[in-house]
Amino acid sequence: MKRISSIVILLSLISVSTALAHFPILIHDAPFAEINKPVNLLYAVGHPYEQEYEDAEKPQSVFAIKPSGQKVQLIPILKGTVHTVRDQKAKAFKLAYTPDQKGDHIIGLNSSIYFGRKQQAYQDFLKVFIHAERTEGWRNKTGQPMEIVPLTRPYGLEAGFVFSGQVLKNGEPAPGVEIEIEQYLDTPPDLKNLPPEPMITRIAVTDPNGVFVHTLPHQGWWIMAAYVEDVNKIRHEGKTYSLNAQAAMWVHVE
Repeated sequence: MKRISSIVILLSLISVSTALAHFPILIHDAPFAEINKPVNLLYAVGHPYEQEYEDAEKPQSVFAIKPSGQKVQLIPILKGTVHTVRDQKAKAFKLAYTPDQKGDHIIGLNSSIYFGRKQQAYQDFLKVFIHAERTEGWRNKTGQPMEIVPLTRPYGLEAGFVFSGQVLKNGEPAPGVEIEIEQYLDTPPDLKNLPPEPMITRIAVTDPNGVFVHTLPHQGWWIMAAYVEDVNKIRHEGKTYSLNAQAAMWVHVE
């Protein structure tokens, strides 16, 4: 599996099985929000299906794209927290965002950059949607180097709906990219009786236009993540690194 979080975490946790999927998590508590009422968001890193977590590093940036297209920086209101599941505790982050316009607000997050060996660097680019009373703005783009743009409205989804999206690399369609799709379980499962790995992490591939299609069969939060190598070149401590990036989008199924 090629996801960034697996690469980064396995460097320090060699004993972790590669069959378990680490993903960056960005979810909130109001799939249908109201203007002028706060929505609470959580940023964490771990296994969304297995409900196992690792410490998350402070992101490089967090921002909102309002329905009008206005971009607002949210790092000043980001707060560190401890995410606890079962008897495990992991460093995570939270923020309260208050939509002040009717429409669809996109919360974007660029993770911290991990600088690895052989001048390879890794970064996650996340997004999640907050729908506040009016259908307007969900097709806005964040402009992140790697981005998944929904082609199906990313809310008002019911279990069994077919969802489609497009992967963009530096604003251009990215063909032939694997999309990993996994559900976030609200209730931690019995880790001794998990289903086979292909039933936990599903995979689709983008077509020549960077478009993918997949069914979301169950209620709850779902991640769709695309990993692409050599997205950009970045400088760090006098060296040039190849940036390998993961775009991830979270949607909620009612």
